[in-house]
Amino acid sequence: MEGFFKRSAERESARNVANSHSSGAHNNYREAIVFMRLWRKYFYSTLYGFIVMASWLLSAQASAAQEVQVYEVNHIYFKVTDVRDDDVLNIRAGPSAQYDIVGRYLPRESLVEVLGVTRDQKWALVNISEGVGWTSMRYLAPIFPVTYKTSNVPFALRCSGGEPNWMATLGRRSISFSVFGSISDTYRLESVRAYRNPWTVTLVGGNGGSVAFDIRKDEQLCSNEAGNLFPWFVDAFIAESTYTGCCSLDW
Repeated sequence: MEGFFKRSAERESARNVANSHSSGAHNNYREAIVFMRLWRKYFYSTLYGFIVMASWLLSAQASAAQEVQVYEVNHIYFKVTDVRDDDVLNIRAGPSAQYDIVGRYLPRESLVEVLGVTRDQKWALVNISEGVGWTSMRYLAPIFPVTYKTSNVPFALRCSGGEPNWMATLGRRSISFSVFGSISDTYRLESVRAYRNPWTVTLVGGNGGSVAFDIRKDEQLCSNEAGNLFPWFVDAFIAESTYTGCCSLDW
């Protein structure tokens, strides 16, 4: 009988030890879950903070770049020079080497369209696919495209506009014009009207002068719906319709 009670006591003690271990494991599991939740909350809040901070810095930098006063240029077209073959010319978000890089020119880039410069003429505002950027004038050399008559307006301008979406290529002897989904024509260039202002020209084409393109450069820059900037404005008169837009040299 004594042996029976002794074995029972041993079994009860073993159950108590097992329950104790089970309770301890359960508590450890709960603590691990709480820790993981706190860690995840901290991680995501920190990541969100980094994202907000980075966005703020980028927007502040972009705003600062936009606030820079841009001065008109008397020469628009340049090429990259004095850049090693194994290097590139950076395009930055603002007129300083402290700004982020938003694009690059290759060492032998043959056409850079300058929209404006800083007051000291050390930095040039240039077009990039996502908008505009700044590059150093130190590495740009002027080029001289062939122009219409005595004007400063070059051949091979590509023009476009919206409402409706249209596009035109102004060549030396012809004008190609198209409206998305409807019109696509090529007109013979009949005459070029030059003016006292060398930055303005009118191209007349078609039968009896039915097509005319007025091209001009103003103190302000031309802007399209995407926010890109261009040096040339254009008003096109075709088949009793008027189309307005911007132009850029297309080589």
